[in-house]
Amino acid sequence: MSLPPLRDRKDDIPFLVEYFFIRYCHENEKFLNSEGRSTLSFEPEAMQILMEHSWPGNVRELENVVERAVVLTTASSVPAHVLPDSLQQAIGIRTARDNNGVLAADASLFELVAEFERRTIIDALERVNYSQTEAAEAMRIPLSTLNQKIKRLAIEVKRRPSQ
Repeated sequence: MSLPPLRDRKDDIPFLVEYFFIRYCHENEKFLNSEGRSTLSFEPEAMQILMEHSWPGNVRELENVVERAVVLTTASSVPAHVLPDSLQQAIGIRTARDNNGVLAADASLFELVAEFERRTIIDALERVNYSQTEAAEAMRIPLSTLNQKIKRLAIEVKRRPSQ
């Protein structure tokens, strides 16, 4: 009997994450409650990244990501920035830039799309004096979607000056 690859068993990811959290919290003697259970969890954005990843390295790759999170995190809620750059770049969160802030010539499709999306959102925000509600309406997307994209793409939202 062969086990399908992790990319075909995405529903297993939360259970595997929990298992690996327990294992590596014990190994590192941190983030354990009185019953010896892990108190760690991934923030929703980080878990979404894990769920969307194709996992070419299968379960071992996921295990390495969770082990890294246990070692690097300082709080019981693991943020997305603790995940390896390769996972973040795979869905366009981080973009490789040169020293002048210009997108690298060998940027991936994900990086190019993220950069286009980032620039489009910034342009829309600038046109409406950084009103996120008006920008969302102008782009015909829900405000919650715009807010998620602003956070994921690390867009700095300037405060509107008081009238």
